[in-house]
Amino acid sequence: MRRAIVADAHDIWRWRNDETTRAVSRKATAVTWEEHRVWFEQRLANLDSLILIGMADERTVGVVRFDRTVDQTAEVSINLAPDARGQGLGKELLRAGCAFASNDGFAAIFDAEIRSINLSSQRIFEQAGFVRLETQGPWLRYQRSA
Repeated sequence: MRRAIVADAHDIWRWRNDETTRAVSRKATAVTWEEHRVWFEQRLANLDSLILIGMADERTVGVVRFDRTVDQTAEVSINLAPDARGQGLGKELLRAGCAFASNDGFAAIFDAEIRSINLSSQRIFEQAGFVRLETQGPWLRYQRSA
């Protein structure tokens, strides 16, 4: 794991606009490069956001983002590069990201909202120690302590 830098913006933008990612995202429409660039730079500068890049064999394989909400709680989201999916990297990326955020003092409790149709993310979060708390419409809420 490493902290994201400005140079990561293009990869994260491509991954975010992947059809599979959009199908399970809060915003299913494609994001323009300009929208993403502005959002990404704001997130990097925001002390209540932590964006981490997952690495495997010196290649970027995904992103884990934490947005601090209250106290030591942060909402977590994860997205694997399309060519890294199906290799068992998701749960390791999520575990490593949570450990990084916890060890860094960024957060101690992690929340996630996952679309009920996103079975692979449900499995990844459960394998990484998250517990399902509730269902709110098409969304499932998960939580884990550090």
